[in-house]
Amino acid sequence: MTGTKVSTFQERITELVNSSGRTQTAIASDFGVSKQTISAWVTGQNSPRLPIVYALSYYFEVSIEWLMGFDVEKKALKQQSLTAAEENLLAAYRAADTRAQEDALEMLLAHPRAKTEESLA
Repeated sequence: MTGTKVSTFQERITELVNSSGRTQTAIASDFGVSKQTISAWVTGQNSPRLPIVYALSYYFEVSIEWLMGFDVEKKALKQQSLTAAEENLLAAYRAADTRAQEDALEMLLAHPRAKTEESLA
């Protein structure tokens, strides 16, 4: 990973939440967490687990490195049409509770054919 750490996750997530035009309640609903969870991220009282960080980077269309506070390009991820299988996977992910979402993402990322953390950015 290139770049120097110049910010915190708290500062970056606060910037994204404030500039998104969405309420913390709406974002919480999209992630299946409470508003208090989002508030804890914004105030720095808590940080999400790595699978949620990946999901947040996709949700806000920013690189993981930027979200974690590194001095790198904010760059948006390319938006692509989802296949039917991807849509089904996403629907199942959204319907699951937070722990099941984390477990599923960890399992997929641990698969030998999964992209590395660096290539997901």
